[in-house]
Amino acid sequence: MNDRPELERDLAALRKVSAKELPDLETTIRMARQRVPDSGPWHWKIRREIMALLHSIRTRPAVAAAVLAALVILVASVVPVSYQRVTGHDVALTLTGKGIGTQELRAVA
Repeated sequence: MNDRPELERDLAALRKVSAKELPDLETTIRMARQRVPDSGPWHWKIRREIMALLHSIRTRPAVAAAVLAALVILVASVVPVSYQRVTGHDVALTLTGKGIGTQELRAVA
């Protein structure tokens, strides 16, 4: 069913065609360094920046910690916190009765 010599001939022809106009390593590196991102709409640039940031977060733990700290600070500054619960309430204690002296007041306070 599968003719082995025919397959060998096809693979040899593919190698020959593929290697025909293959640039050398120096040319490939120079071309890669000269490439610039396509200029497009502004949201493409933002997407590119976000993807670069996500890559940095995955590969650099210090960047991940800094981004996490910035996110926590942002959330803490945006999420409302009840002022009464943070500051508390004023409490006054009134003692009434006969025979309450300084000794008893000090024991309660």
